Amino acid sequence: MEELKKFELNNKILEDFDKLMTYHLDKVEEIEINEIFINPKLYNIISLCTNAKTLKISGDMRVDVNKIIFNICKPEKLETLILNSVKLPTNKSFSRFTNLQTISLNNITFCDINGFFNKIVNKEKIIALNLTNIDFCKKPISLCSMFPKLKYFNIDGLKNCNFDDFNFIYENKNMERFEFYNNEIKFEQINEFCKGRYTKNIEVNVETSESCNISNAFEIDSDGKTSLTVNTLDLEKCIDTVGLYKLTNLFIILENNIDIEQYIRKFKKVKENVTLAIKDIAYLSVEEANKFRDRLGVEFINILENSEDLDINNLKYCYSVSDYIKIRKNLDEIVSNVSKHTEDLNKFNELYNYFKSNIKYDEDAKDLKCVFLDKESSYNFFAIAINSCLKLLGFDSKIIGGEINSEDGFLWNQVCINEEWYNFDLAEEKKAKADKKVLQYVFKGNLLSDEQFYKNHVPLFGEPEICETELQEMKKEIKRELKENSKKISLFSRIINKIKSIFKFNKTKSLPAPDDDSEE
Repeated sequence: MEELKKFELNNKILEDFDKLMTYHLDKVEEIEINEIFINPKLYNIISLCTNAKTLKISGDMRVDVNKIIFNICKPEKLETLILNSVKLPTNKSFSRFTNLQTISLNNITFCDINGFFNKIVNKEKIIALNLTNIDFCKKPISLCSMFPKLKYFNIDGLKNCNFDDFNFIYENKNMERFEFYNNEIKFEQINEFCKGRYTKNIEVNVETSESCNISNAFEIDSDGKTSLTVNTLDLEKCIDTVGLYKLTNLFIILENNIDIEQYIRKFKKVKENVTLAIKDIAYLSVEEANKFRDRLGVEFINILENSEDLDINNLKYCYSVSDYIKIRKNLDEIVSNVSKHTEDLNKFNELYNYFKSNIKYDEDAKDLKCVFLDKESSYNFFAIAINSCLKLLGFDSKIIGGEINSEDGFLWNQVCINEEWYNFDLAEEKKAKADKKVLQYVFKGNLLSDEQFYKNHVPLFGEPEICETELQEMKKEIKRELKENSKKISLFSRIINKIKSIFKFNKTKSLPAPDDDSEE
């Protein structure tokens, strides 16, 4: 007979009952049920799984969870209960689960969470609790304090929950990891987490202004080091409420112009590092970078490609201030040569041709140092580097990400020239040349409309603008305007000349006849 460790139960398995009987059902350790309307015979199959340690039930409010639990033959062996989008059990049979250690509740609404927790026996055995998208029915988070031996606690998107008191977390000597996503604590609660005697591996979102693209966040790692990520819009509130001397690292996201100098003395209270994050290199000049390093002791600057790149432990594009200054100086030199042009289209073409002629395509180029110092770039860094140049030249521009030829993970650009948005992807052209391939879609010009560009590009993030025209159309329009203007100028000139000739004629006619004596 065949042994199974994991057994997915559904009505379809009853179609081959003979095969079903070849399984060692008494050896099954994990039962997974995804059926909404369960055939009565399945309940008998459930009762034959006498060694089940994990029960996972998924479906909707119509699933009879109570009946499933009632048919578990040896409930005292069950260690893990996972419920997805179903009703919480309410009958007395649930009290027979005396050895539960892990509970995971996901996407559950219209439930009596308090009643469910109270029905759990031997609460001190619960070591892992996951609550994702649960309606807490206006109950406080301290309701979870009835599980005194929790080691792993994850909260994600709780609704109608009062986050009143986290004492039971940071005073729990057994707690090893606490994660808190899509909900927010207040800045003042950070102080409570910092003073906890046993806090380890904590990640929580902190209250954030609506206009910020990246959430404020607080973290305590396994070594007890504390890190706070905060947007400049919330910086003043943070400084007023959080004891900065309790922080090991402070990570500041510069999203708007702010006078950081007023906070320099307070920033010096941070134990180790103050790190800055900027959207692109155009945001921070060489002079400002030097000032932050000399006066604030800032050692690192992170350049964000998008909000997903921000990770306290893994700063994807983090540069020392010295390296950042070298990058920015090279960028300034490129832009100074391009900015000599007066027309935006000429500026763009000059910049585009510079990158096309001077930056080599290299898939191993890993950061912006490679682009600006070594003159080598991988696919996505072309978009990141040229976007910073465009920003510094005063263009509205965006980085868009998505699929190219059905492959995911690529970046390209959009730019606004003469009040029209255009797509362009220099890296696609550079990669094709490096691979000695002919592009599947060949266009005239480098500024393309959506109709052309989206034949092989599919945007997935970055809030792309609508691009209705392409470069050739724009050139034709400019020529038409110039031609019309030249006609107007020609007509105007003829009118002026006619007026002058009339004036000259009238002036001559009105002059008095010469005096005869004058000839003598």
